[in-house]
Amino acid sequence: MIAAASCLAMGGFVANKISKPATVQASVQSTEVKTFTNLLNQYRSKRGARKLHTKAWLTKRSKVRFNEFVRTFKKTGTLDGHKRPNGTMCFTAFGKYKYRISENEGYLYSSSTISPKDAATQLFDQFMYHDAGSHWVHRDNLRNKQARYLFVHFATVKKDGINNYLVMAHTGK
Repeated sequence: MIAAASCLAMGGFVANKISKPATVQASVQSTEVKTFTNLLNQYRSKRGARKLHTKAWLTKRSKVRFNEFVRTFKKTGTLDGHKRPNGTMCFTAFGKYKYRISENEGYLYSSSTISPKDAATQLFDQFMYHDAGSHWVHRDNLRNKQARYLFVHFATVKKDGINNYLVMAHTGK
């Protein structure tokens, strides 16, 4: 089962593995991040849009949002609706850049283990090809031709015997 949510306002790729307690360890080399980023840049190239890259000025803020997302998921088992723990919208994590960011969050759950590449591929496919329930906002955020930066975060969280594969992708201009 895959679920997704998007917060539109209008980052990069940083992979995050979560361990208890919920702290993020960055690794740009993760299979999930490479797979998701390659799929997205191939998709964008076929449609005449530029490849997305990292940008240091948003990396830290994007990691803060991802940590919040994971902590909320661990506590509730659901997406956070783009709300921060203090009740404000996701964009407040980005300070003066808040109007230049789009946030896309989703998860895939399974009682069996899925390879990192398969998890990334399934989540990418959900955003790009099966997002009608969100009015295609995720797809539109990720293929926005004005976007220049991408920050992708992945985590695997085991909750109640189920493997949950979380993704958060921030794009920015």
